[in-house]
Amino acid sequence: MEKRMLVALTLSLGVLFVFQFFYKPPTRHGLQHNVPQATTGKTQAAMPAAAIKSTERDTKIVQQEQTIQTQTTTVDTEKYHAVFSNEGAVLQTLDSREFKQNNGKDEPLIVVSPVGEESFSMEVGGVDLAKKVYKIVRQGKNGIEYQTQNPVGVSISKEYVFPENKEGFSLIVKIKNDSAEERTVSYSLITPIVGNESEHMGGQTYKEVVMKIDEEKIKKNSAKGIWAKIGNISWTGMKNKYFSAIVKTPAIIEKASVTGEGQNIVPSVTTKERVLQPGQEIKDEYLIYAGPNDDKRIKETGFGLENIADYGWFGGISKLIIQILHICYNVVKNWGVAIIILTALINLLLFPLTMKSFVSMHQMKQIQPHMQKLKEVHKDNPQKMNKEMMELYKKYNINPLGGCLPIILQMPIFVALYQGLMQSIELRGAHFLWIKNLAMPDAIPLPGTLPLVGNHLNLLPIIMSVLMVVQQKISMGNTKDMSEEQAMQQKMMLIMMPILFGFIFYNMPSGLVLYWLANTILMTGEQWFLSKRLATQQK
Repeated sequence: MEKRMLVALTLSLGVLFVFQFFYKPPTRHGLQHNVPQATTGKTQAAMPAAAIKSTERDTKIVQQEQTIQTQTTTVDTEKYHAVFSNEGAVLQTLDSREFKQNNGKDEPLIVVSPVGEESFSMEVGGVDLAKKVYKIVRQGKNGIEYQTQNPVGVSISKEYVFPENKEGFSLIVKIKNDSAEERTVSYSLITPIVGNESEHMGGQTYKEVVMKIDEEKIKKNSAKGIWAKIGNISWTGMKNKYFSAIVKTPAIIEKASVTGEGQNIVPSVTTKERVLQPGQEIKDEYLIYAGPNDDKRIKETGFGLENIADYGWFGGISKLIIQILHICYNVVKNWGVAIIILTALINLLLFPLTMKSFVSMHQMKQIQPHMQKLKEVHKDNPQKMNKEMMELYKKYNINPLGGCLPIILQMPIFVALYQGLMQSIELRGAHFLWIKNLAMPDAIPLPGTLPLVGNHLNLLPIIMSVLMVVQQKISMGNTKDMSEEQAMQQKMMLIMMPILFGFIFYNMPSGLVLYWLANTILMTGEQWFLSKRLATQQK
């Protein structure tokens, strides 16, 4: 491969990894980090202080101890297996019936699970109800309803409703003033916490809180103390690499908060204060999507949770590529074959640029002896040498950037493809040849443990690196007209670039490596064809 082409490809990978590790959408953080509060084993940030203004008479109200024992209740639907606890009336776990864990053990995928706090844990007026025992007042195949009363004459109901054949559910919170005095009420609610899928690359976790506040999308994967923002909260929740648990909040929510970091981040929301007259009841409905980060599925819920999946700078191209990949799969019914067909289509689309680049590089090789001679003649006069070189380019009608520019123009497509394949739920658990999961490295088990390799071998990146050597040999062509220094550089590139690319791709998802391998094979064939064609034209 021509040196400039390899430099351009290396640059594109560099841009890709900088993007992967440092890109964050712009945010405006209206409410800054608060000073961390003293904790008593409970996540204080997820439970901002709220107010119920009461009279001295209220302090004399003593709630009778409930004798109901702590118990869990399951709700099974076509989409989910949900486990609830009457302690706090919380959702303990939510398993998907469609997807399995990525551990090869055919275990159900846990979409929502507790991490220190449990989903929909609640605090009302400074009273923590996480350990409060609720009673079940309704239970059926499509949901469950809990109810309890706090010490100041306010009863709370939490009802979970699962519509049939839909990818989502709702939580209805009711608060009723059972006292003879008016109450000013606000409450905090922990929103769902996604499960810890161990699918990551380079130590980077994909678990983060995502929010839409004042029409701006905000992402947080850590918070020092308490991070919070007041505004118009459209939705909030959590996502990992492939799955989301997102809540469309009612208009009464005024603040979103985040505490913790890494696998222990906890999101929550807080309502505005509302005045309840004696006997008055308020009702808030939360719509929850719990499933894959798939724009089509999310849109079909009708919850208005758009653009949860983030494909980065070239998101439009990524979505188009994923749509084409779906079309290919619908034809061949195998995601590995679909990736190969997609690669062929992209190469066909870019072939005019590839041909232009190769012809330009071939022309540059043809004038190398003239360029070397000019360097020797004008080695003490760089200005004269540059002028003579420009005249040489003009004489042979050569664009010195012609071999590099088409490759640079392909960079957005490569970055978009990378983002699309990295987050494509379809590749998760997809098989192809010996590959058991196109979303992970191919990982062939070894009979023993080898130094630097471990107990498994990723074969696909090794095959790719070997084919890159073949591709570069064809691209280099005859080196007899090169100077000794140039020939040495080409030999170094022949050795180092495949090693570098093999190292970069070694732990990448096999679906992405498969694309690059197929692309390498096609590019090698194209360069061989163009080399033969140009050689024939010169005769």
